Amino acid sequence: MLKMRVGHTPTHKWLKTDLALLRWLRASKLNVGAAETAFNENIKWRTDNDMDSILQEDWSYWIREYYFDCSATDYDGRPVCTGDISEWDLRQAIVSGKGDKLLRYMIKTVEEHPPVCEHLKRWGVSLFVRFLTAHETYYPYGTHKVIIINAAGVFHVVLNIVRPVLSKPMQESLYVFGTDKAEWRKELLSMVPENELAPHFGGTKII
Repeated sequence: MLKMRVGHTPTHKWLKTDLALLRWLRASKLNVGAAETAFNENIKWRTDNDMDSILQEDWSYWIREYYFDCSATDYDGRPVCTGDISEWDLRQAIVSGKGDKLLRYMIKTVEEHPPVCEHLKRWGVSLFVRFLTAHETYYPYGTHKVIIINAAGVFHVVLNIVRPVLSKPMQESLYVFGTDKAEWRKELLSMVPENELAPHFGGTKII
């Protein structure tokens, strides 16, 4: 039914495959009307934000200063993207007026690797929450789990405040760990082979 409703929408064929449309139905709890609305809003968002060109933009500065590695996979073959935010100067990006560009860079990673498991560190809560909101709105069920490690106490406080605005599936996929390496390493290794994780994340992979 959904495919019949959106089949003639002028957009890329890959956005209208059965698998792609199933994600919108799941996100809308099988409500076809709601799924159609969300699909059309997504197409508008992609147009408004020129998403078709995002992978062709020059990201060399951002890759150098805000590095992500997406070469690993979990036990089910899903891509694993890791980024050590303790090495990111998030404050500088925000105060210099580059916060939106950094957000676009983070969204580019999702566009490039739709099923993402991210292991993020330190602060930047407001930017991270904006990323989560954009992710669940425009890439529903695109991430299996979001795991944050070495989170400062303030991160827990702020995240508990904003958690209610996130959808239930996103809330259930979000895991936040403090600085107890044994605790978060056990969780990571239950999903990702040790040789697929860099030492920063309790693994043995050499990058």
